[in-house]
Amino acid sequence: MKLTSAILGFLALAAVIVAGVVVYRTRAAEAAVWRDLSRVVPAQPLAPAEAQFTDGPLFAKLAPDNNEIGSIRLNNGDTWRFAFRSHHLIGGPDSFSVFAGPSGTFRVRGDYFCCEVQFPRDTAFKDSAEFVAFLRRVHPSIKPVQ
Repeated sequence: MKLTSAILGFLALAAVIVAGVVVYRTRAAEAAVWRDLSRVVPAQPLAPAEAQFTDGPLFAKLAPDNNEIGSIRLNNGDTWRFAFRSHHLIGGPDSFSVFAGPSGTFRVRGDYFCCEVQFPRDTAFKDSAEFVAFLRRVHPSIKPVQ
């Protein structure tokens, strides 16, 4: 009876350790993605000549590390710069983005942007408040960077 209890206790401890290692590795991998994206957000908006693809006010290109970087100009002249990594590169359900603009810098996570940053064709954001509200509406996680 004592041996059975000892074995069950050992197995429970091993399961807790394995779960802890998985959580630690997942958080470390996510932190690395956020660090990488924050580092490659363009310092200035992309010039039209730099863009590999455009969609209305959005200018973007693929960086050598396969992250998408770019900028979007809003109707009032506000510009938001971004770096994006597709869930295909991460190997999970969510893509990660960092958006930097007049209202601050935000970490955006979710599946709205799948393979690229793309907005509905008829969407024209009047200002930064409307842009951030849109990001909050379509993504399960948007957090300001301190």
